[in-house]
Amino acid sequence: MTELPPDQAFIDVDRRLRQEVDRLIRSGAGPDPFRGLYIEDAEVFQLVDSLGRDAENGNWLGTYANRLSGLAHHFGLSPSQLRILVAAMAPDLDLRYERVFAYVQDDVQRKRPTIDLLLHLFWSEPTDRLKATWLFHAAAGLRRHRLIQLRADPVEDASLLASTVRTDPRVVAYVLGSDAIDEALIGVAAVCPIADEQQVPVSEPISSRLASLADSVGAARPLAVVVFEGPPGAGKLAAARYLAARRGQRLLTIEVEKLLRGNLDPQTAAQLAFREAAFQSAIIYFRGAGGLWEEGERPAALCDAIMGQHRVAGGLIAMSGPIGLGVPAVIGGIAVSRIQLDMPSNVERLAHWSAAVGGVIESEEALSEIAGAFRLTRGQIDDAIQVARQEAIAGGNSPDRLTREELYVGCRAVSGRGLTAVADEITRHASWRDLVLPADALTQLQELCATVRGRATVLDRWGFAEMTIGGTGTTALFAGPSGTGKTMAAGIIASELGLPLFRIDLARVVSKWIGETEKNLDRVFKAAEDSNAVLFLDEADSLLGKRSEIKDSHDRYANLEISYLLQKMELYDGLAILATNMRQLIDEAFMRRLSFTVLFPLPEEPDRRLIWDALWPAALPRQGDVDLDRLAHFRLPGGNIRNVVLAAAYLAATEGTAVGMRHLLHGVRREYQKLGKQLSDAELGEVPGPIELRVAVRR
Repeated sequence: MTELPPDQAFIDVDRRLRQEVDRLIRSGAGPDPFRGLYIEDAEVFQLVDSLGRDAENGNWLGTYANRLSGLAHHFGLSPSQLRILVAAMAPDLDLRYERVFAYVQDDVQRKRPTIDLLLHLFWSEPTDRLKATWLFHAAAGLRRHRLIQLRADPVEDASLLASTVRTDPRVVAYVLGSDAIDEALIGVAAVCPIADEQQVPVSEPISSRLASLADSVGAARPLAVVVFEGPPGAGKLAAARYLAARRGQRLLTIEVEKLLRGNLDPQTAAQLAFREAAFQSAIIYFRGAGGLWEEGERPAALCDAIMGQHRVAGGLIAMSGPIGLGVPAVIGGIAVSRIQLDMPSNVERLAHWSAAVGGVIESEEALSEIAGAFRLTRGQIDDAIQVARQEAIAGGNSPDRLTREELYVGCRAVSGRGLTAVADEITRHASWRDLVLPADALTQLQELCATVRGRATVLDRWGFAEMTIGGTGTTALFAGPSGTGKTMAAGIIASELGLPLFRIDLARVVSKWIGETEKNLDRVFKAAEDSNAVLFLDEADSLLGKRSEIKDSHDRYANLEISYLLQKMELYDGLAILATNMRQLIDEAFMRRLSFTVLFPLPEEPDRRLIWDALWPAALPRQGDVDLDRLAHFRLPGGNIRNVVLAAAYLAATEGTAVGMRHLLHGVRREYQKLGKQLSDAELGEVPGPIELRVAVRR
């Protein structure tokens, strides 16, 4: 295709306009003082002469020539297309053209050229003009790339030839030197400047592969699609920036989810994105591209539009999403290059922590502990340090000497919060001194904490991670009757480890519909992937009953649900605690796969005495007749004892007195009734005085 210099295109437009003015005069249409209503011939002659001299002398074309030349080259515009574009753009660059166009079209309202005028300006023969009408078709380059727009004549049933041709405002802004993103893409797109590939934080294996991909796109491989898969913060954006840096280009990021929710139709959205990439000399990076393969007409239409534009534009585009985001191996005949970016190992996290903190931590041991407890990406580690510094400033401390607690606050802040949609966070925790259990059970809980803390040493430094098949997380079963302290123990462990605790009610996860339980479990564990949380799965016996002999399809699917949970538990790279009231119902095959099994028995009388004392708030007033030794005689677990103390407090508050023995024994009676038991007067013993409540009843 023969290229036409932009300055020559302007000269051609001005020359053709002078010829058209001369033709009108010679044809007898002028001189006419009313031509164009008020534009006189002499004025038009003066305008076209001055425009022609400016174009030939290049007085103002230098400002636009470079960008017009680049635009024509990138979009492959023919000389005829460039002339049309320049003519359509002329009124936006110099208002003198408005008066000239109004004159030659004999309509003061037509300040921009129509298709008919442009055809007559640049093609003298009728057959050539007929062929040239294709240049204004929606599928032709000028409109396909949204370089020009057509405005229909307001007259009803007007011919297409009467349509006004104007240049898209973003194209005019680009030619005038603006690099601001198209207004239609604000909030959806962002531009990263050209980076030095040596300064982009990408690991050596990844950078080598990216360099090969970037260098391979050219004449032999005109099209390429690169997909980055990995958890949030794994470095997908950095990898895309490295790819662009390698090719000496900017990076234009497009948020797919926002495009799908936006008002732009898919074809327009794709056209604007690729046009903006051309203006920015950028590689397009579609973030959250998994949405393109979701069910629905709009995602499919947007995906098709993007690939259609990519085939026209050529070059390389990048996409990203979570692992297994659903991108096929071949899209529109283009093979996809996949690059998986995994979470850094404990050793890599510790190395990045050490480099990022730079000696402003009160204890080097804390870094090893934090690196093992929180599975953070390099970007999240940097963000956590920033949050920790703000926490230090808010607490009146120096941001140059961060404490363990401040770093833990930062780590929790940058961890994923997706679990809040499917689980309940427990934020108030007891302490070890509040937990009354047999010595061996307490020892097991402390061993559980030590196991989580020692992950970095055992798995990475001592090589057990390479020998482990499946996940490397820690699982535990807390088994015992209600009220024996299972939830309390989970909270204490989470507090000890500095991790958030989320309670998941498995009874709400289980569904009678085949396949729904697995979907619910999958949603829970996906939300937990980057949460760095302790998962407390309560009511585990609702799902983990003994595997039944397969008698029908329901038995088979029930066993599949159990196996699915086992798989998810083993792959979760964190601490997951299951709680059940009925250990005897849990399958032995499941028990063998647990890291810890801690029994929470009903407390004996000495332990119940300790619980009564531990659950009595310091500010709760107590009458002299309160006998905790007598109360410990009743076989109640800690949860029920708490209910008794709370009920007694409400009764005493109603009477306006301190808590006495009669309030507590009344609470004991009610608690036994809730358990389906009745206490005889002999079992309850002497109750010092009745409970009298004065309740006002409205009639």
